[in-house]
Amino acid sequence: MSSELRPTTEQLTAAQADALLVRVYRGTGDDDMDWLEGYVVAIGRRWLLLARVSNDIWLTGWSAVRLRDVSVVEPRANARFITEALRRREQWPLPPVPLDLDLDSRRGLLTSLAGSEGDGEEVVALHPERRDPDVCFVGVVRAVGRHWVDLLEVTIAAQWESETTKRAVEAITRVDIAGGYESALRLVAGPAPR
Repeated sequence: MSSELRPTTEQLTAAQADALLVRVYRGTGDDDMDWLEGYVVAIGRRWLLLARVSNDIWLTGWSAVRLRDVSVVEPRANARFITEALRRREQWPLPPVPLDLDLDSRRGLLTSLAGSEGDGEEVVALHPERRDPDVCFVGVVRAVGRHWVDLLEVTIAAQWESETTKRAVEAITRVDIAGGYESALRLVAGPAPR
């Protein structure tokens, strides 16, 4: 791991240990990506998992982001209030992550999303932020190869596509799991066809 990221990783580890609400900024200069606010749930060798908190103070799924993209970790001044609001909304302590995620590599992370059976399949959003920051691909991961992830996508009209689409593994910089948008699409579309 580069010495540049060591202080940020130490901050993330401390935030996880203290269940501290943080805002995570990613990128530097011209390639800035969006910031995410949430609780650090897990830190792997290459990826960070956050339990995200929405602007209207609800837990809204998990986001896995590459550690190397994290540029700033900022503790939130209103953390006590937000944690108490989540507790009163019965969202604290944090619910368990629905899958056992491999945060040590991109292929490992994507592979851990594939193959869940039946009604338990998680709808995820795959973000190729460096290639196109305004695009994400939403669906269920069916298989992961050396260069491609096979995704059965669900459209913005909540209709399942009939065939999987191949997306470049190395382009994925963020994965959202069980977020509000993904969960709403699955609710309307129903379980993914086999």
